[in-house]
Amino acid sequence: MMGTVESMRDVANERDRLGWSVAFEAAWNELGRPGDPARVTRLDRGWSTAARTFEQAVGNDEPVRLRNIGADVAVGDWIVPSDDGERVEHVLDRTSAFTRRASFDGMRAVSHTLAANIDVVYLIHALGSPPSPRRLERELVLAFDSGADPIVVLTKTDLVGDPEPAREALVQVALGVPVLLASGITGDGIDAIRDAASGNRTLAFLGASGVGKSTLINA
Repeated sequence: MMGTVESMRDVANERDRLGWSVAFEAAWNELGRPGDPARVTRLDRGWSTAARTFEQAVGNDEPVRLRNIGADVAVGDWIVPSDDGERVEHVLDRTSAFTRRASFDGMRAVSHTLAANIDVVYLIHALGSPPSPRRLERELVLAFDSGADPIVVLTKTDLVGDPEPAREALVQVALGVPVLLASGITGDGIDAIRDAASGNRTLAFLGASGVGKSTLINA
């Protein structure tokens, strides 16, 4: 009996590390707690790759592979497999969703969810060239519509002597959203970015090519 309790506790801890929350627990309870929930980490045509443990999520263990034909699945979703373990049976209610606006194909309007259950989205702009307030406005609309909490980050502070004027320009259009300064090269500002992941929250980084998203994530 003790072994069973410890095993259940280990499973719960692994879910927590992947971003499981009270909201997902409630949604799972409403379904009658079927199966063994997993979080989607990758989508391919007709297939979802998902993780139940942190080691699966980072690629150190074999992940879960399920058919998702007929299921509305996005990266970040929590899903429940069918009894035979072959396909996605349920997608738990989302707490946030980044959705590409509907494109019209004849009389049909189709929207596409790009990512789900993001807690904090970093809107990344780079110093070295003038940041675009208009682009930031569009990104803020996307972030607010998603339900995630936006934070603006100006990267590559190592390239300029005084980053403050550029930061102030974005503060004017950020609608009270924090505007941080950071450099993935020197490490400046990285701790503040990392702190947003406390409590097993899920972070996303949104920005144009070359603004330093990968460098920040690696740092």
